[in-house]
Amino acid sequence: MNYEVRLTKQAEADLLALPPHLQQFLARRLEDLGVSPSRKSRPSVSPPHPPNFMLHETEYSVGRERWHFYVLFRYHQDESSIVVNSIGYQRL
Repeated sequence: MNYEVRLTKQAEADLLALPPHLQQFLARRLEDLGVSPSRKSRPSVSPPHPPNFMLHETEYSVGRERWHFYVLFRYHQDESSIVVNSIGYQRL
């Protein structure tokens, strides 16, 4: 079963703060996450992340450009969607 991926306002702002090519990359990764969130994530650990979330991590690497992304989300109570709370990233 595929899950609908919903973004909070914070997650949307995090995504829009990225350059367009990284927005597109991460949008594809979020779609992939919705296909199988339990296989592509693990419970977040506090610290450094807030407790009671699931954590999905991915990397983007082209030439010398490298980024590490983490996506904090929860399963929605409707059991058909996941809600992305925030998207963190670091240029490596």
